[in-house]
Parts: sequence; C-alpha cells; structure tokens
Amino acid sequence: MDSNSPKHNLPSNVFTSFNQIVSDILEREATLIYPETKQECDNCYLDTMAGGTRSTSIYRVGGPQRFDRGQPCPYCGGKGYKAIEKTETIKSRLYFDKKIILKKLGNSSINIKSVDLMTITNMKYLTKLTQAKYLTPKYDGIESYSIQKFERITESLPNGFQQNPEKYVTTFWKLNNG
Repeated sequence: MDSNSPKHNLPSNVFTSFNQIVSDILEREATLIYPETKQECDNCYLDTMAGGTRSTSIYRVGGPQRFDRGQPCPYCGGKGYKAIEKTETIKSRLYFDKKIILKKLGNSSINIKSVDLMTITNMKYLTKLTQAKYLTPKYDGIESYSIQKFERITESLPNGFQQNPEKYVTTFWKLNNG
C-alpha cells in the first residue's frame, strides 16, 4: 500500500462479529491424531537386552492377563509395550471442494491433484497441527461411517485480515490410504 493512501481501519466489533460467525457456522470438529508413544506393558517385562523391542515372556504379577512363562504376552502381543495413540478434537474450517482449494492455492507450486483437504484453523492450534500425524474430520456423524485420516502435506501458512486480532492458518492435506 502506498504510504500516501488512506488506511481503512474497521471498528473492532466487525472482527468480533466475523470471528463469532466463523466459529459458530463455518468451523467443524476435527480430530488430531498424534504419533504413537510406547508405554511399557503392564502385563509382562520388557527385554532390555534385546534393545527394548520385545517381551521377556514373563508374567508381571498383578498384570491384567495371566499367561504361561515362555508364551507371548496376550496383552501386548509379545512386544513388551503398548502403543498409545493420543488424540484431540479442535475446530477448523474444512474444504474438500477442489475449486475452492484451487482458488486458495493460486500460483503455488503445490499440485492440486495431491490435495484432498484444505483446513483454515485458528493460529492457537498451530503447534498442535504441526505435531499431529493425521487429521480426521468429525462432524455430522461422518466419523461413524468412515474414518478418513488425512496427512499434512504443507506447512501451515498464515492467512486472514491483518487487522483481525484472531489469526488463522491454512494447511493442505492428502488422504492417507494406508
């Protein structure tokens, strides 16, 4: 903008109303799925001599499922640990329509064919978006019919009005078919 051009400062209540409409009408629930963490099995002992990659096949007294020594632990499948998946539900605008996504991509080097979902999310979730392994849409009961896991294919990019105190980020995702 030219330094001689007049600045157009909108009243703050315009953005208060805008942000409330975005939250109430446009945002949908989505579940972030974080990478699994390993928790030592409560039912057997981890074989530390094998690099912590399997069970010793010895029952841990007080464990939830008794088993005979030398047999694979039925609780962890003989791994010696349980994989714990952490999830969290956030609100985001979800766009599946390629026409809308294409408008947002503009001159970007991102191939539209590789994008299956575009999200616009409040910047307060940026760290969580970055840490998440997958995003799953969770609204209108869709999660009861099909669990779709999307992998992030871009960094989250800032977007929105400069004067808006609420900041948003756009992220592009592809469907994980695995």
